[in-house]
Amino acid sequence: MTLHFVSLKNMIMIATVALLPQAAVNASAQNSAQVNVPFAFVANHHAVPAGYYQVISSDTTLTLISANSGKALAMLLIRPEYADAIETQGRLSFQLSGGRHILTEVQFAGSSKHSRLLGQPKRERQVASNPESTAATVELAMK
Repeated sequence: MTLHFVSLKNMIMIATVALLPQAAVNASAQNSAQVNVPFAFVANHHAVPAGYYQVISSDTTLTLISANSGKALAMLLIRPEYADAIETQGRLSFQLSGGRHILTEVQFAGSSKHSRLLGQPKRERQVASNPESTAATVELAMK
């Protein structure tokens, strides 16, 4: 019985050591960052005031938490897309349309995942899909 217990203990130890590199890769992929947005913006039809935010991403949602109050201001649906390169700097991308800033994409440092927001108003979707449009894009770096 003791020999069986030692054998089981060794197998658990080997499995733990073998999985450490995978855990390190998952831990290094950042899914939370902070950003100061100096202007009010729209995200998935939610009006969000200017401010300092913590941005947290999951597989299907993006949560904006006010750094001042600690309250979640918006939970947004996203569509993840993956690129070949891993980004060194996280960023928020906004489409400037009709005097409004519309959050369209979030990229976290250390990840190849781009989170595109769903539920943009039709006019903004058309502007974003037309590369010849005169709409400007604004990007803010995340920390």
